[in-house]
Amino acid sequence: MGLSLIVVAIFQIYEMSIPLIIALCVFITSFQFSQGPIAWMYAAEVAVDTALGLCVLALFLSLLEKAITMEFMVHSAMGPEGMFFLLGGITLLGAVFVAVFVKETKGLTDKQKKTLFTPKDLLESDAADEQATTAKKMLNSSLEIMP
Repeated sequence: MGLSLIVVAIFQIYEMSIPLIIALCVFITSFQFSQGPIAWMYAAEVAVDTALGLCVLALFLSLLEKAITMEFMVHSAMGPEGMFFLLGGITLLGAVFVAVFVKETKGLTDKQKKTLFTPKDLLESDAADEQATTAKKMLNSSLEIMP
């Protein structure tokens, strides 16, 4: 996707309209089959319900920011070419970020997916709390059985 935006910038510099439109169509198609829907699905898959609201807000605000700043960037000193180079570079950096930091969820249970990005110390304290709760339930049930 980032490469197609950089190609759009190059075609804009040389004022090649037809290849520019083709490169934009390649970008749109690749966006629709990758980053577009996957970001929303991944957020819903790995975030707990309370954090999901923040994920949706962040995704929505990033789209809003692009919509607001797009016209400014086109009419600024960098021009449309600079805007496409900038967005292409940001997209390539995002691809590196995803490759390094986003974890695979294939084959994980729902609970494992929800704890993928939870700090280890919180997971350990949750496990200790669960063990204490289980012990209390067992104690209460054994006290109920006794006459």
